[in-house]
Order: sequence, then C-alpha cells, then structure tokens
Amino acid sequence: MGRPHVVSKSSLEEEAIKVGGSTHSRATKDLYDSIAIGNYHKQKLFVQTIDPDHEDRFDFDPLDVTKTWLDASCHFNR
Repeated sequence: MGRPHVVSKSSLEEEAIKVGGSTHSRATKDLYDSIAIGNYHKQKLFVQTIDPDHEDRFDFDPLDVTKTWLDASCHFNR
C-alpha cells in the first residue's frame, strides 16, 4: 500500500477565515449574545415512537438508521 501524499501547506484556516470571518464559533457567540439580552432560543422536539410489539409489522427494519419512518406509520410525539 502506498503512503498518502501530504501537502506541506494547509490553507484550511485561511479559507475558514475568508468564509466565516475570524470568529470560528460565530453561531455559538450569537446564541450566547441572544441569551444575554433575554432573547431565548426555542426549538420544538418531535420523536417518532412505535410499540415494540409492532416492530415486525413493517416491510423494513425500523431500527435501521438508514431508513425513514413515514408519518402515517409512526406518529410524531411532542
């Protein structure tokens, strides 16, 4: 097996600064700044669940992370 060719100079940090500015964690800073002024971030979390006894009723393995559960077959719970 061959050894990987390594480029001597990396421009990842320079590219990141060009794209995102000098603050790499700007989303985190924005969140903290918003909280500091009382503007709290809100999200809704929905979870799809199935009865373990119904697991074999699907034409796919519901525990397979590559599969998507349809809304009709598994209800969203808030």
